[in-house]
Amino acid sequence: SSSSSKKEEKTAKAEASLLDLDFDPTPSSVPASPLPAMDLGGLLAPTSAQAAAAAATSGTQYHVLNAPPNNIKKELMNRIAGKGLVAEYSFPRRVFGYDPRVLNCTLHLTNTSEAEMKNVTLKSGAGPTVTPFDPIAVLQPAATVDVSIGLGVADKLQPAECELSVDIGGDTQTFKLKIEIPVGELLNGVSMSSMQFTAEKEKLSGMNEASSNLSDAPENAAVDALVFSALNVAKVLGSDSPSKHLYAAVTLSAKAKVLVTVDTENKRVTVNSDAMMLGTNVIKALKAALAKSSEA
Repeated sequence: SSSSSKKEEKTAKAEASLLDLDFDPTPSSVPASPLPAMDLGGLLAPTSAQAAAAAATSGTQYHVLNAPPNNIKKELMNRIAGKGLVAEYSFPRRVFGYDPRVLNCTLHLTNTSEAEMKNVTLKSGAGPTVTPFDPIAVLQPAATVDVSIGLGVADKLQPAECELSVDIGGDTQTFKLKIEIPVGELLNGVSMSSMQFTAEKEKLSGMNEASSNLSDAPENAAVDALVFSALNVAKVLGSDSPSKHLYAAVTLSAKAKVLVTVDTENKRVTVNSDAMMLGTNVIKALKAALAKSSEA
């Protein structure tokens, strides 16, 4: 009848309205959130203009840049102490896993003996938490293996202690290791324009600034390499003087800003930071690195 057809028409319209509500592809009430930028070895790094725009809109957020790796290997255990196993370490200056607050450290393990070493494992000890590598089943004679470990440093210079165990000739040997952490590896270089650097430095004056004189200043062309050898920082482009070199970074955990100025004309280094206990150690490391130019 006509009454039943009208009821069916109303029901169809109601269902259509509900479908429209449930499946609206462009809901105006939910704003889109941009995905955080990932640093993939510089492959997807934003341009300087994009980084500047992002920093301007997000306050203290600056894009982390990949610095040149610190390839200097430091000895953890020599072949005599390790009964043929040599352990060294270095810092690749790349994010460890998915946690940028953890310091990435590379262990270099070498079997200098003439026999196989088996079941090489690592366990965290006192100090910062050490995220170990996967067990190594066999380490052949004269072979070297590089493995990554994570150090939960929490912006502190406390050494990371760990225990390295290995099966040598059927006996399990355990060696206690202590990884010293340079202050420069507690930083991540960030992209910052000279205008942003100046603005941030003005905020970090007074008690947040420390300076020290250099006995001898290196050539301007050599400054960058010397600074990068000691500190994981990024160069700030657009300095108002060729003798004034600017660098920016944040600490791994707290993301406290660390601004570095090397003035070769006045033979002076300055650090501005909201983590000045760390900043004073940055100056010491920086001066030691810059002094190497006069030793060469």
